[in-house]
Formats: sequence, C-alpha cells, structure tokens
Amino acid sequence: MKKLLSFLTFSVFALASVSCSSRIVPSANINTETEKIEENTIPIGELTVPPTEAPTEPTPVEITINFMGDCTLGTQHGADTPGRFNATADAQPAHYFFDGVREILEEGTFNITNCEGVLSDGPVTEAFKDYDPAFWFKSSAKNAKVFSENGIDLVGIANNHINDYNAQGRLDTIGALENNGVLWCDNTNDVVLEYEGIRIAVFCTTLWHPDAPNGICSRITEASANTDLQIVFFHGGTEYIHSPDSYKVQYAHSFVDAGADLVIGSHPHVLQPIEVYNGVNIVYSIGNFVYGGNSRPENRTVVYQHKFTFDDKVLVDSSEEVFPCYIYTGDVNEYQPTLIDDPEDKQLVLDFMYGKADSPL
Repeated sequence: MKKLLSFLTFSVFALASVSCSSRIVPSANINTETEKIEENTIPIGELTVPPTEAPTEPTPVEITINFMGDCTLGTQHGADTPGRFNATADAQPAHYFFDGVREILEEGTFNITNCEGVLSDGPVTEAFKDYDPAFWFKSSAKNAKVFSENGIDLVGIANNHINDYNAQGRLDTIGALENNGVLWCDNTNDVVLEYEGIRIAVFCTTLWHPDAPNGICSRITEASANTDLQIVFFHGGTEYIHSPDSYKVQYAHSFVDAGADLVIGSHPHVLQPIEVYNGVNIVYSIGNFVYGGNSRPENRTVVYQHKFTFDDKVLVDSSEEVFPCYIYTGDVNEYQPTLIDDPEDKQLVLDFMYGKADSPL
C-alpha cells in the first residue's frame, strides 16, 4: 500500500556539478617524433560522443483516497458486555474489524475515517449531558491499533463524542492515536498529507446549525495557495434521516465555493446521497462503519473512494467509486463491515447514493 510520506499541521536541492578535463597532447617535432604522435592519436573511427539525454517528462501521479463513516471503537460507559465492541476487541486481533474491506483499503494512498469515542486507560469522568437519551462511548487506548493495523492514516475527531469524558478523555484519545502513528484532525487542527510532491489539505469540522464552522472557508481559501487539493470532512446534521438538512447543504456549497475539491459528511448514522455542485462531489453522509454504538444499526454503509490524477502538479482527472457494504452479516453487529456481493442489495445502495432511490434498503 502506498503510504504517507510526510504531514504538516497548518501554521503556515543542492546542485551537483561535473567538471570535464581534456587530454592535451604536447607538441612534438613531426620529423623526429612520428611514432610518439601515432601512439597518442585516437583514430577517427573510435571517437564516440555520449548521446544527449532528452528532458524527462513528468510522470502522472494518481492518488486514491478511501473514506469510511463513523467508527465508534467503544461501548456505552466503557462496559465489557459480551457481544459488544469492547469484549469483541479483547477477543479478536486488530485486523479483524476491517477484514471485510481489506482489498479496498490496500488500494488507498490514504485511508480516512471518523473516530467517534474516547480511547483511554486513565481515570476519567463522564461529561455532563443535559439531554436524554445520552451516550458516553469509551474503550481502552490499545484499540487505536484497530486504525493503525488496518492502514488508516487519518481520523477526524471533530464530533460529538470526543469529549464524552471531558478534556482528559480527549487528550488520552489523541495520545493513543499518536502513539500508534495515526494522524488526527479537528476544528482547529488541519492536516496536510503529502504524496509524490502532491499536497492535500484536510479540514475536519463539526457542523451544527446555526453555528458557522469555525472560519473554515477562509482556511480553505488560504490553504489553496500552497496545497494541491483541499478536502473537507465534516460531522453534523439530523440523525437517522436519508436526506441532508438544508443548512448542511448550504454550508457544503460554501466549502466548495471557497475552494474545496471534495466534501464528505458523517454523523447521521445512515447514508445520505452524493451531490455534484460546481463540478465537486459532496457526500452528505457515509453512515456508520465499525460502529460499537449499536448492536443493530441500519445495515448499509459504503467505502467511498475518490481518485485524483495530477500531471506536472496539475489536476487532470477526478473520479469516484462507491463500494456498498453490510455493516454486519449476522443477526447482530459483529463490528466487521463487509462488501456486498448480492447484486440487488448492491445496486439499491448505488441507486440511493446517486439519487435514484429514496432508501438504500
């Protein structure tokens, strides 16, 4: 798998020379030194001139990015209830959770998802929530390996569960991710990914109406001056509806107007369709993925894959592919999304994502 070469959070070749020396034959008396002249003379037929190398044409660079929806690597109150995520993570190797989409992940230059929950082994306290029902999702810091051992390069933590255990829980989660080599982004921490000289700015943000998304449009515009792609991965909207809120549409359009080349959404826990706005794809929700928050979530999701091709650092092609998945294949959630083989189920998801059906089910 192609991997991350370098990353930067926003804040804002030596030349080799070759010298050539000529062999100079000292002058000699032609009448008396004929043999010496003959010894030092290169016959014309043996004289060769190195060919001039043609300028090297730039090689096109193709970047493949896979996006997956909400990954809640935890359970309510961090409980170890049999059959729920925490108990499953203790019983299964880390690679288990993404085995059902392994072939797609291996195509990715970068793989990106949403980390919705707290990864902590420390003494943390539940945050106060003044609504019902309320949920607090947590598991051990070791479960950050579920991302790192499955080739997940970057996770968004701009969501409504990263602070379930207050500031300490958030810090512990960031520490667990960083200790496992997983990059993270949120409302204030934008990330630049780099591959073969192509720089990709990723902005993660929550999107709650009517709050404006934290100056993100100006950050996108500013980043356009020194990056080659700008991608927004947002988290917001009404849960369990298959169409995007009007305010979410408005914000997504503003991201594109500011310079975003791709906009991806999460949070509703169900899929929402793709819109093409001014030539840019907006995926309003990619649903759940490895989702420990529910034993029977709506059982359809996707891996959304987008390919960008650059020629001499100019974007010359952009295309997407949608891979429909079951979130679980048994009676209840096994936390292992799997590519759909059934042609009718697969087509229905595709029809929904492209606006030809009202539901993916």
